[in-house]
Amino acid sequence: VTLITRPRRFGKTLTMSMVEQFFSVEYAGNENFQGLEIWKEDGYRKMQGTYPVISLSLSSVKEKSYEEARKKQNSDRFLPQCRSMRRR
Repeated sequence: VTLITRPRRFGKTLTMSMVEQFFSVEYAGNENFQGLEIWKEDGYRKMQGTYPVISLSLSSVKEKSYEEARKKQNSDRFLPQCRSMRRR
């Protein structure tokens, strides 16, 4: 598990999208990284498209306390999305 925490506007979503595109089995055979430095390393090239990647964004959580956020999480669309991921 990798947890990426950084201040606002620090490129977390961009970084996670790039990590997902490189490592996720859903993007196996993706040619977006060919010609880049990471592609020159044989070890990294072998890992491309070989891992299950789960990416969660909490950017829509605007509540001011954990309790409020937890209530919204249980009633909002976040929980059904997690349930549908478990069924795959």
